[in-house]
Amino acid sequence: MPAALVALAAAGCAAGAGFLRSDNRRLANKRARQAWALVEARARMKLAQDRVLPGDLAEILESRQAALAAYEGEDPPPGPTPTATPG
Repeated sequence: MPAALVALAAAGCAAGAGFLRSDNRRLANKRARQAWALVEARARMKLAQDRVLPGDLAEILESRQAALAAYEGEDPPPGPTPTATPG
């Protein structure tokens, strides 16, 4: 009986640690915040142009997909990341 209670308590602690994982959630939120900022920057750059082409919208869609994937803890796809808007 005591061994069963200890096993149950250990399982509860392991489940609680897996559920909470604040460090993983913090990293995922940071990745997502950066990815959404990239989506916003690209969208602003495209909307500032006189004409928006379908290829431009496809680029923004890819950025959006990367931002959604950031919540799952996936790293963003390699490529240039604009840090400032030119002009």
